[in-house]
Order: sequence, then structure tokens, then C-alpha cells
Amino acid sequence: MTGALRVQFERETIPLAYCRTCEILRPPRSFHCHQCNVCVEVHDHHCPWVGTCVAKRNHRYFALFLLSTSIHSLNTFLQGLLNMSKLGVYFSDPANKDP
Repeated sequence: MTGALRVQFERETIPLAYCRTCEILRPPRSFHCHQCNVCVEVHDHHCPWVGTCVAKRNHRYFALFLLSTSIHSLNTFLQGLLNMSKLGVYFSDPANKDP
């Protein structure tokens, strides 16, 4: 990278990359996401369920999304088991001819 712009960062010189799509000098550890069409700092991955990139500023929100989805799935499963157990008692009663 001859002639590239370099920045001094904690006693270390880091070259900055140029993004041709965004036409900016990208910060260190950034990545251009082709789904979002933006450069994202400390890019982790693009999440199709959230519809955005999981990156430096939204790890907390992605973790909360996973937690709330897990709690909702567990609640739905337990409610289904509860309703099935009630229906099982109702259908297994031999005195009840017409459920």
C-alpha cells in the first residue's frame, strides 16, 4: 500500500483502507456490508432477522433480541404443552361421548 494514508494509534501506525463504494477512508477493523451498502466499524455479521449488521454499537441490542426470542419460544412451547395436557384429559374421559 504505497502512498496510503496512515493513522497513528497507540504507538502503532495503521494504514486506512479506501472504500470505493462509499468513497470514504474506512477506519481500522471496518468492513463494507453489501446487504446494507454501508461501511460498518468492527463488523461481526449481517443478521437477516434484525435486518441490519451486528457491529460495534449494537451487540447489546442483538443479545437482547436473542434473549427475548428464546423466552418467547420457551413460553410458546410451555403453553402448548399445557393446552395439550388439558385436551388430553378432556378426550381421555370415557364418560364424555361427544367432545
